[in-house]
Amino acid sequence: MDYLAWYASEEVASIWADVITIGDNRSSWEARGFNFNWGQGSRLGISRALNCDQWKTAFYWTWFQTSNHKKIPFQDNARISPEFFAAFLSGNTPQNMSGKWSLLLNMFDWELGRECCVCKNFSVRPFVGIKGGWIHQTIKVKYGDLVIDNIPTDFSADEHLTNNFSGVGPLVGVNTKWKIGRFCSSSVSLIGDLSLATLFGSWSCDDFYENTVSQTSSVT
Repeated sequence: MDYLAWYASEEVASIWADVITIGDNRSSWEARGFNFNWGQGSRLGISRALNCDQWKTAFYWTWFQTSNHKKIPFQDNARISPEFFAAFLSGNTPQNMSGKWSLLLNMFDWELGRECCVCKNFSVRPFVGIKGGWIHQTIKVKYGDLVIDNIPTDFSADEHLTNNFSGVGPLVGVNTKWKIGRFCSSSVSLIGDLSLATLFGSWSCDDFYENTVSQTSSVT
């Protein structure tokens, strides 16, 4: 079992709102991002030696989860423009907004390999296999004090987005082990692993927006 501490990153799609700040002599524009925090996960595995010439098979499950919250408060001299499609298409402009972005990853690896001794203290284990799994993402945003048809109101709105990926594909790699000595009654080794996989899969994306006066918009 391995403990994982990972940092997830997404480009371009992390822009969730534009904020235009109006000053006396000049204005500024800022595209707000939505970065993740560090998240925790685990990797569990089981292996079995086959009764034929150093062959061994293994199965692994990798689980990882992370999330982050963001908030844009009300400012007298600022205008907020949501960038997620359903909220953008509604034409409503919030005066404040907050959101939570969550990511869940589940991956499964099956591999078959054979250990080969290069020399007395160094061995390699090339392997092939199959990798598959899914990445599910959800974004929930709350918009407050909407401006509807250029009229400020105290209405609010909610937006719910999902982005789900699933796929499967080939996996290749190599495990290396170098015995560098002994400590008390145990041997000390350096271990290096390298693997590469390509997943063929599909995305399912949904975006639904609804305000408190029952105006809705959606993107699939």
